Order: sequence, then C-alpha cells, then structure tokens
Amino acid sequence: MDEKVEEKTRRIKTKRKYSLPEARLKFERELEILKALVEFSKKGEKPIKYSNFIGLGSTTYVSSELAFFADAGLAIKEKGSKYLPTDEVIEFVNILNWDEEEAKKKLANILSNSWFGDVTIKILKIRNKIGLNDLMKELGKTAEADPNKDVKALKRLVEWLEYAGIIEIDENENVRLKKVISPQNVEEKLPSSEKIESISETTTEEKIVKSEEIKKVRKGILLNLTINLQIDSNTDVEKIREIIRAIKQDLVEDDNDE
Repeated sequence: MDEKVEEKTRRIKTKRKYSLPEARLKFERELEILKALVEFSKKGEKPIKYSNFIGLGSTTYVSSELAFFADAGLAIKEKGSKYLPTDEVIEFVNILNWDEEEAKKKLANILSNSWFGDVTIKILKIRNKIGLNDLMKELGKTAEADPNKDVKALKRLVEWLEYAGIIEIDENENVRLKKVISPQNVEEKLPSSEKIESISETTTEEKIVKSEEIKKVRKGILLNLTINLQIDSNTDVEKIREIIRAIKQDLVEDDNDE
C-alpha cells in the first residue's frame, strides 16, 4: 500500500515544477498536518513518513501535503520519503499554540521566501494590485500546473499567503501586498548613498509616507541602508521616530570619530 501511495504522489509531482497543496483537505487540516509534523517528529529530531500521520486524512492526501511543505520551505525531505520540519516551522508551531497573530508573522517570513511567495511579492511590487484569477494564473505557469485540475490548489496557495498576512484581498478580488513591520529587515547595498527611506504610517483612514535621507561617504565607500516599515494604529509612532533619530545621531557621531 505504501509503495502505491508513494508512486502515485511521485507521478503527480513529476507533472509540475512545484508540488501544490492538497486542495481536497480543508486549510485548517493542512495546519493540523503541519503541527503534527512538528509533534510526531519530536520537534525535528526524528524524520517521519506520511504513514505516521494517523487520523489526519488519507495517506495519499497527507503524502501530497508533505511534498508541498517541502517545496514551500516548510519541511525538509529526507531519504526514504521521510520529512522533518524546518527550525522556523518548529518555532512557528510553538508560537501558534500561544498566540496565532504573532505566529502568523513568523509564517510570513517563511512563505515570503517560498517560490509562490516570491512570485507574488515581485508581481505586486511592480503592479501594486492584481486580480485573484490573474495571480493564480501566474502561479500556475510558474508551477507548471494543470489549468483544468489545479485551480483549487492554486487558490489554496493564495490562501496560505493571506493567512500569513503577506497579502490582502478586497471585495472585488483584487490582491495587494500587506506591508510588514520589520525593523530587522535592513539591507546594505554597494555602491550607493547611505539612506533611510520609505517609512510608511498606514491606518484605515490615512496614509502618510515619510522619507529621510542621510548621505555620507566613508573611506571612499558609499553605503545604502533601507528600512521598510508599516505602522498601523497600534504602533507607537513616536518610538519609531526615536529610532530614526538615534540612527541619524549615531551616523553623525561616527563621522566625528573618523
């Protein structure tokens, strides 16, 4: 029986570039399987097979879901079709047991680096918004999916991104990026000017975009620092201002030291 299930899953996957979610499962059941992967593997200590997942759906469904997890960066596939959760997923599940909203932020970091998260983010950085069906088509082309059989699975990819808070979908089924507050998300690029820019404060009633630039040449090398923040109604805006002022002051002090 196990060999037949593995062979069937393998045949399905070879038709696509990437494995897709098992759309015959409810989204909540997918989350349960992800949590079970962490639990049954003893938090990543012991690789497990789909046959270890008891009471979570048919073995075919679970096998397909694990293949999706591996391609999405949620799991690591080991020899013998066994799987381990990634360290990030273990952390996500631990947080999920206590605070779902906080856990979603962790999941957003993981899925932003997945193939479908990457495709979606790149599209929306260029186009600002895209229709749900158009996004599904783009994901389908990237995954080399079957347009007649994989529509539900492609929509489930979008549901994962929406659950993680990476995107939002309005009543007209237009998809947009949700900006994420991430003070750690600082990129350094060479060569350029040292810059702090695009600090967005967004509420449901207003959107204020501020940009501050600090230019400095240090030993003939030009640096570029970019910090992207989304500030909602619960954010201490004054605290963000203090951080920016502290960074600027630190740069001035460094200049004086040189």
